[in-house]
Amino acid sequence: TGAAKGSAWQWAWSPTLRITSERFGRSQRTPIRENLLEKLRQKKWFPWALVISLVLLALTSRVCVAYFLASDAAGDGLVYAQAARNILEQGVYSTDTEAPFSPTLIRVPGYPLCLAAVYSIFGHENNTAVLIVQAVFDTGTCVLIALLAFLWTEAEERKRKNALLAFILVVLCPFIVIYTAMILTETLTTFLMAAMTLTATLGFKAVNARKAFFWWSI
Repeated sequence: TGAAKGSAWQWAWSPTLRITSERFGRSQRTPIRENLLEKLRQKKWFPWALVISLVLLALTSRVCVAYFLASDAAGDGLVYAQAARNILEQGVYSTDTEAPFSPTLIRVPGYPLCLAAVYSIFGHENNTAVLIVQAVFDTGTCVLIALLAFLWTEAEERKRKNALLAFILVVLCPFIVIYTAMILTETLTTFLMAAMTLTATLGFKAVNARKAFFWWSI
């Protein structure tokens, strides 16, 4: 009977004891986690390690999109690619696929020249290399957006937080990353626009005329 009462008492109180022990365990673990995070924050290498890790994650996601979701559908991409190949093979800026390769101004030459540079290194038909390069540029756009958020935030204590949030938002934006998988101008255009905005911001914030002239000239 005593054993039965003991087992009954244990059965009745074991949930309470278990819940209490779990709560106690959590209350003990929380300060340990906080102390660990605080020690990591005090390390000089921790902010750089965090930044590098986030950039590598962004780059990996964009490389995966560019490689696995690549689109070579007919359209402007074929025109740009043909113009780039004609620059390398015929020495003329033309979108014709056969002689006489008449010069044209149907597209501005900036993007075809970039394609020609990539083709000259990795092969004239290697669109995969082009998409990987675009993934790198798009990752650079994410970094530039984070820098802009950092510079535009007045409160010193919120600069890093806002930069991190801006970086995460642009990394997760599907309307930007999807263009890394296409032979189109959007990825480079977005990167150059972000870079232009950053240099203009630095020009406005320059402490003297020489630095301002440097950033505005870029």
